[in-house]
Amino acid sequence: MVAGGYSMRNYLLKIVYLMAALGFSGASGAVDFQVNDFGDAGDSNLDDGVCATVGQKCTLRAAVEQARKIPGARIVLPDGLYELSSGKDIRISSNLTIEGGGPDKVVVSGKNLSRVFSVVNGASVTISGITIADGKAYNGGGIAVLRAKLALVNSIISKNRSDKHGAGLYISLGMASIDDSVISGNEADGPGGAVYITGKDSWLALYGSRLENNISTSGGGIYCDISGRVHLEKATFKGNRSTGVNTADGGGAIYNRQCTVSLSQVEFGENSAGKRGGALFNAAKGEFTIGRSSFSGNTAKGDGGAIYSDGSLEMQRVYLLKNSGAYGSALYDAGESRVVLVTAADNRSGKDGGAIYHNSSGAMTLKYSTIAKNDGGNIVNEAGSLEADSSLIADAVNGSDCVGGITSAGYNLDSDGSCSLTGTGDKSSVNPLLIATQDVNGYEPGSGSPAIDSGSTDCPILDQRFHTRSGQCDIGAFEAGGAIAQAGTISFKQPARMAREDDGVVTVTLTRSMGSDGNVSVRYQDDPMGTARSNFDFDDFDGVLEWSDGQSGDKTFQIRIIPDGIPNERIESIKMFLSDSRGGADIGAIRTAVLDIVDAGAQFGELAFESGSYIVSESDGSLSVTVKRSNGDVGRVSVKYATSDKKATAGQDYQAVSGTLVFADRETEKSVVIPIIDNNSKDGNRTFTIELSDITGGAEPGRFSSATVTISDDESGDDGVTSGGGAGTTNGTSSASSGGGGGGGSPGVVLLLALSGILLGRTVKRM
Repeated sequence: MVAGGYSMRNYLLKIVYLMAALGFSGASGAVDFQVNDFGDAGDSNLDDGVCATVGQKCTLRAAVEQARKIPGARIVLPDGLYELSSGKDIRISSNLTIEGGGPDKVVVSGKNLSRVFSVVNGASVTISGITIADGKAYNGGGIAVLRAKLALVNSIISKNRSDKHGAGLYISLGMASIDDSVISGNEADGPGGAVYITGKDSWLALYGSRLENNISTSGGGIYCDISGRVHLEKATFKGNRSTGVNTADGGGAIYNRQCTVSLSQVEFGENSAGKRGGALFNAAKGEFTIGRSSFSGNTAKGDGGAIYSDGSLEMQRVYLLKNSGAYGSALYDAGESRVVLVTAADNRSGKDGGAIYHNSSGAMTLKYSTIAKNDGGNIVNEAGSLEADSSLIADAVNGSDCVGGITSAGYNLDSDGSCSLTGTGDKSSVNPLLIATQDVNGYEPGSGSPAIDSGSTDCPILDQRFHTRSGQCDIGAFEAGGAIAQAGTISFKQPARMAREDDGVVTVTLTRSMGSDGNVSVRYQDDPMGTARSNFDFDDFDGVLEWSDGQSGDKTFQIRIIPDGIPNERIESIKMFLSDSRGGADIGAIRTAVLDIVDAGAQFGELAFESGSYIVSESDGSLSVTVKRSNGDVGRVSVKYATSDKKATAGQDYQAVSGTLVFADRETEKSVVIPIIDNNSKDGNRTFTIELSDITGGAEPGRFSSATVTISDDESGDDGVTSGGGAGTTNGTSSASSGGGGGGGSPGVVLLLALSGILLGRTVKRM
């Protein structure tokens, strides 16, 4: 009997976890908890390092409880429904990862009894591949992030409720990034149906995700309260509702009370508000920047069918189509705004300002835009300054093109003379002969239109839809007859690299490729989800890089590393991302990058094949080639590999392979398996090579960057070459085992495997 009454299984598992702590945990260094029970029982002993309930099962709750003493633990959930029957949320207070097999396969439910997850106490948590559903709480029915960090990937937050804020996700003094996820069907009795964010330095980034059919009194999708930052990119907001009917209520999709919010390539469709801002409500202290986005079919019972803004608003390359409201069905501007390369068409007002209603002491600027065919008139300037420049304002329905004073900066056009245009190049009371565009929604000048070649000479090189211009620019947002520009993509040149703490300044490279039409730019900035602390481990950075028309290739920016003098630190990661691409260039495949900071003097290692030559028999079927990392193992490094023919021919004698090997921090060995083809003919021994290239992360090439593989012909009889055997080498030649075996392991690994075998093969009864 083991002291304390533990089973032999628990005793052996303790040894396994002790070995993991001593460095025998394998390549990743992280401890895995494999959940094997759908129940909600807690762990029976929080001090034994074993995920086990009283019934000797590993539940999700028990795994999270045990993970508190193991930073960076990884919890894996088998497919199924996990119900929190205890009426208590799962509280996460340590750095960990929870992984499911997909949101359609793994569901964690609060059973409408409690919140599902709370992330607290500075924890940094990644959740992927699960659905979080049926949670209920005062704030944050699905997840609450309180002074902590959450990364949500390929997951769903649905059907959660809150009595007050943020039914799906509540963020207070915390940070969250949401990638490729869905937040839908959540309902709050207060603001923030899907997400509520508040507190100084709180931060939300959402990429490639959808917010659908969420409901609240204000901000049916997102409500940003105080001092937060929000960035949304390639997202969709559809069918979200704000039900409040007070003057300050609104924002069917987003309500920005006093935050800084930026959007790029976001679609807003069929969102609604009981009062103002069918899609967006921007309050007096809010700042909103919108680029390359669209608003279609949004409705408000009050002002601003698509957008109501009382704060600072900038829009560029935005479509406002078929929205409806009382005043200003596309935009009600009660603050200060700049509207550039925007199309507002086919919107319908119940009163005035079918497209735009400006009523503010602040200024509104309208440039290179098309405001056309809106029901209830096109533009109303009730109060304040409204300046139009190179814009087309025409074909109003049930109203005039303009009501109120409009200041012309030149090169504008109206169709009924109501805008009183007298500036240079203005055309008043003329028919622009608009036709529907073929590639996007909106209108462009048709053949013979007076708007063609009548614009200013200093207009943007590309029109709203990124078509090239020919000759003098056309008036308005679209260029008739323009060709689709090849503006290219912008991305980081490397996804990951290393730097020592004493390196001082590190240069990061972005590259524009696959096109060079137009002036383009992209914003780069640090991602607060990284473990390195801004202005402590590195200087905070946020900037813009620009490429001129016809220019491609590399641009750089620099990051200053701050030595903190703390010895033997864990790797600290600076995460960074690209956003707000302008001018037509898209953000490329490498949108995010990581710079890992290590201690001064850290060694990243050398990467090389274990041997310079290998021998394999045709009949072996495959050859496993080992790449080793020596003379240092700090940080994440990578290397590309590829085979090439000599006397052997790919597809006949062997299967060509290529790819990238990624070594995690402290990881020292990787293998490449090469399929060998037995052609059943006597054609003698043949050779091919496998080579390493493009090492990243600070590692260097080792002794054997290239290796020659000899395929022994097993139909030719004894030819003096022997294949098979172990992994021993002589003069750099390895007689390699087939299938990737061979090579001894450390005694710790052997013992770990032996103990695992005991655990899997035996059941020891309690005594």
